[in-house]
Formats: sequence, C-alpha cells, structure tokens
Amino acid sequence: MNLYFGRRDRLNQEMASSLPASLFLLSVVFCQFLSAADQNNVKIKAEPGDDRILPCKDPDQEQIKAVEWSRTDLESGFVLLYRDSRFDLTNQDPSYRNRVDLLVGQIQKGDASLILQNTTTDDSGTYECHVVKSAERKLISSVSLVVAPPPEPFPVWAIVLLVLLVLLGLALVAAAIYYLFHWSPDQQVKVEPGKESVLLPFKVPRCLWFCKYRIFQRVDKVEWKDKDDRTVHVYQNGSDQPGEQNLIYRTKMDKNLLKTGDLSLTLRRPTGRDSNIYTCSIYKKGEKLMEKHVWLQVKVLQVVVEPGAESVLLPCRTRENLDGVVKVEWRDGGNRTVHVYPNGSDPPGEQDEFYRTRTKMDENLLERKNLSLTLIRLTERDTGIYTCSVYNRDGDMLMMNEINLWVIDLQVEVVSGAESVLLPWRTRENLDGDVKVEWKDKDDRMVHVYQNGSDQPREQGEIYRTRTKMDENLLKTGDLSLTLRRPTERDEGTYTCSVYNRDGGILMVVRVPLKVKAGTDRVQPEDTRTGSNSIDPSPLMGDQSV
Repeated sequence: MNLYFGRRDRLNQEMASSLPASLFLLSVVFCQFLSAADQNNVKIKAEPGDDRILPCKDPDQEQIKAVEWSRTDLESGFVLLYRDSRFDLTNQDPSYRNRVDLLVGQIQKGDASLILQNTTTDDSGTYECHVVKSAERKLISSVSLVVAPPPEPFPVWAIVLLVLLVLLGLALVAAAIYYLFHWSPDQQVKVEPGKESVLLPFKVPRCLWFCKYRIFQRVDKVEWKDKDDRTVHVYQNGSDQPGEQNLIYRTKMDKNLLKTGDLSLTLRRPTGRDSNIYTCSIYKKGEKLMEKHVWLQVKVLQVVVEPGAESVLLPCRTRENLDGVVKVEWRDGGNRTVHVYPNGSDPPGEQDEFYRTRTKMDENLLERKNLSLTLIRLTERDTGIYTCSVYNRDGDMLMMNEINLWVIDLQVEVVSGAESVLLPWRTRENLDGDVKVEWKDKDDRMVHVYQNGSDQPREQGEIYRTRTKMDENLLKTGDLSLTLRRPTERDEGTYTCSVYNRDGGILMVVRVPLKVKAGTDRVQPEDTRTGSNSIDPSPLMGDQSV
C-alpha cells in the first residue's frame, strides 16, 4: 500500500516547497514521510502491528512459475516460496509462518508483491523478490523495511505553540485548508464471499461541509481507479461515464454525490479477483482536490480435504432464477476448464483433459439453483482456486463464485483408550460473533456446536455429550480444533467442521480423518497432538480468505 501512499507524499512535498519556511515546518507535523517507490531500491516504514505490501511487479507481465521472497540477513530459510501454483512451507522461516501472502489473482499478471501482516521490529531488514518465468531466475525488486514504534507524543508546550502559530493570520488558515483538501485518508474493507455488493466508503468530512456548495458543486470529475491504474468508475459533467470504465467492473455511485458529498462506490458481485487497492480522486480544473485509498479484501470460501478422498463438493448456490439458456462454467486457477454446463447438458469435450471423468454436477441444477461441483479422485495437484461463473444468453456474466480448495494430509491417529485426541484446524480469518461452527462425524451426527458466543451441548449427539471441547476464545484465536475425550474404535472415521455466517452461508469446510488403533495403553493428551497434524490449512491471506 506504501506505493500509493508515496504519491500523496510527493504531492505534499511539492506544496510545502512553495510555502514560506514557517508553513513548511507546520507541514512536517501533519505529513508522514515515506520513501519513493523504485522497485530496485524500495524503502518502506511501518509501525509494530501494521500490515504492509512489499512491491514486486514484473514489467514484462509474463506468467510467473515460481516466486521466492528472501531476506538478506536470514541465516537459513526463506520468507515465502510459491511454486507449482501452491505455497511451499518446507523451509519457511518460522517467524513468517501465517503472516505472509501474495495478492489474490495477481500472480498470473506478473505481480508477486508480498503482503506482510502484523509487523514487528524484528521484521526490519532487506527483502529480495526473485521470480522464475521460464528457466531463468530473476531478481525483480529489493525492499528495505524499517519497523519502529511511533515517535513520542508532542509535549504540551509544543501543542500550545502550534495553536498560536495557527492563529497568526489569514495566510496560515488558508494554508491549513489547502492541506486539508489534499488529505488522503486510508481505509480497509473486508467482505464475505457470495455477497451481492460491497461499499467502498468515501464521504466528505463534516469539516468541509461549510464550503461544499462553493467547492463540490463545481467539481469537474470524480474518478475511481484500482492499483493497476484501471478505471473503475468515472463521474463527470453531472453523470456517470460508463464508456470510460474497465469492462471487468460492475459499479454504482450516488446520483446526487455533489450535493450529498457521498463519493462512496458500490461494487457488485465482488470476488477474490476484486481484492485490490482502490483510489478515489476529485478534480477541479485539472487540479486534484482530494484523494482516498480503500483496500478491499474479498474473502474466499475454503474447502480442506485429505489426498485420496473419494470426492469433495465445491459449493455454489444462487437465489437468482435460471432459465435453460444460461451457461455454467467452472475453471481452475490456471484458467483450465474444469466443467461446463450449457443449455441443460454436460459436454465433456470442453473439459481440460486433467478433469475428464472426474467431475459431476446436479442434473436439475437450473431448477434447484444448485451449481455445486463434485470433484473425485483427489490429489495434491487439485489444490488451488476454483471459479464458478454463470452467463446469460447474451454472454453477460450473471454471477461469479470462488472456492479455495486445499488438498492436505490431515490424518490423525490415536490409540484406543487414550485420554483425548485433537482434531486440528486453525484459521486466520476474522470471525464475528454471529458465526456458527459445527463438527459432524462420518454418519452426519452432530459432534459439537458453537453458536452465539458459546457451546450448544443440547444439539450434540448423545454419544458425544461431555466428550468434546473447543477453545473458549475461538473467535479471537481462530483455533477451531476439536478435542475428543476417551476415543474408541467406534469413533474412527472422517470428521467435518463447517463454519456458517449469519445468513446460513458456508464460509469454510474442513475434513479431518481419524484413525483409532486398538490398544489398552493410556496416552496423555500431549502425546496425541502430533506436530505434523497441528497445522493451519488456511490459505496465506487475504486475500484468499473466506
């Protein structure tokens, strides 16, 4: 995100150079200096706990086969390694586990920028981004990151002096207003998958309403763009200008935005590919009056299953009425055709050879509005993003849904008679108090339910009552693991954990196979929690989150 903040700082520096020395000192108080965004030597500052994007964009925009982020002062391991369309965690430095990711859907466009979350002072250092496109390993960018705590607050005498300087005269007041109009606030927005729309907020600050009739009714142009400089929406000459926006965007703005000062943008049918940094700029006579950045993160539904599973269901449902002429198309992250359903029939000829004889959809999907896909004979090669798209007779997209499939070995083994066993699952997604967590066994019996901020023992099957336990602070920790006490051989089987939002929509699904060996030896709980199984199957951010 600092690449975009840098544009604001260069503008502020140009303004400050044109003002007297006293006003320049005031600008230092209000402006945060960030380094210029040169990919070969990027300097980025952050405070502990911040999230930062370390840029790495290949100017050739060729398909990237592998991405390696390293740090020059690490003795061993790497920060992030992405190859064969998946993350390789084998030699990753433990301090970066579950804190780094790549931008959703940008790898194929030559963008390998790194998302680093929850920074600490130990993250300070020089980071290098190497990519492999054909057989060549190439250094794309070098980033110097400095993570330091914020400066000490100003003493009282300095604040009093600042107030006195502001009151010196009309010139100083005019300069303060000038800086106010160039203030660039930033905001982060998260949205769950399957939502009809998401709002990117931008309302004119109340302190500017006193002059809105003089200023905003004379605005020439309001423009939203994404971080790739694609035009998302344009309002000019009193109306929207759809001919100027990029075809991939479906947007709407307030028709009376110049009167209301509400410049918010509504983005319809958001998907993981819409995760981006959006910038709204206001122009008057060619001069930029105000600017705002909104970082949108569209969560992606997670489905986790073990290799060798007989099948997995990639859910996709709609409330829209579908007639017999629509086209339903499933594609994978490599843009290969997984399954196509046009005009009420399944033509295998359009499928990629890798998926032939391995997919199935509901025969009455148009009537039942169930567009889910069943994928059989799973291997680790099936891990990736799957997209379900629906088109009308004119070829216009009606809806799009994305699922992140992880084929991971979560096999858990325990000896019958052990005190307890842990069925592991952790997520880094933010879970609010309205979510519902359900664990079920192979026979679809309810094993454990967490809803409305507490366990619901009345919904459990009788054989599981008093035998299960979950983290009391699971909404904060993201630890959805289930502890099963006194396991026996009849407990053997695959357990499914599902997370639902307030509307009953599925956010995450994971299946954990449990094998119970015959035996009479007592095993302590810690002996059953093997480190190889206590993993976080969630994709690395953001992006691809639920």
